Amino acid sequence: ACEFKLVVAPESASSFRRSGGKARLQLKCQSEAAVGDTAADCRLWVEAEEGRGGPGLAAAGLRRHCFGRASLFTEPEEADFAALSPSTAALFVCAAIAPAGTRACWRPSPAGA
Repeated sequence: ACEFKLVVAPESASSFRRSGGKARLQLKCQSEAAVGDTAADCRLWVEAEEGRGGPGLAAAGLRRHCFGRASLFTEPEEADFAALSPSTAALFVCAAIAPAGTRACWRPSPAGA
């Protein structure tokens, strides 16, 4: 089993304010168990809750990554938190990961995204 850390980092700036709300979603493998060329399918996305639910920030589909070669996976699409409604009650930064080719971590884009 591998342990992962989900990271939300400002895009090309030292703070979220300076980045204009743009961020990169990253998944870092914290375990030594991910060795060799074993690949995984990853997906990172953001869901927003406006009262009882609402649209989120869609991410691209599955991305294949080998954590044995590079412990940090960065979602190529930036997340634009400034595009969310000011009435957003909560944000959920989500990650899904599964062995490559199983499509076990596939999740359709959030409604309205």
